[in-house]
Amino acid sequence: MKDGVYRQGVGLMMNKEAAKSCLDCGGNNNRILVARFMTNFRISVIVVYAPVEPADGDTSDSDEIYLHLQEQIDRIPCRNSVFLLGDFNAQVSRNMDRCYPSLGKLGAGKENSNGYRLFQFCRYNN
Repeated sequence: MKDGVYRQGVGLMMNKEAAKSCLDCGGNNNRILVARFMTNFRISVIVVYAPVEPADGDTSDSDEIYLHLQEQIDRIPCRNSVFLLGDFNAQVSRNMDRCYPSLGKLGAGKENSNGYRLFQFCRYNN
């Protein structure tokens, strides 16, 4: 918060029923939110807002977000179902389906480093 105005952040909107089943909700920075739910099974929802790629090519902010994201993933018990949501500011191309079959032919244009980083993250955690 700067001058009483929030400039960054991430949120998760839910209905009353979901709110009742929410065990906890929080994050370790302003770009990642983790919410745990207890329903018939255990659910962890992670919401991410990744930084836009800067024109100068400095990816240190994105690298830091993915480190924090991996830390959050590692804390989730393996018995939980995990839903990863958000804006990753990632662009993926159709050519990436050769390396990442889960993408399919839905990509468009040219991939950027955020797109590559997102799929490396997913591949590692699959």
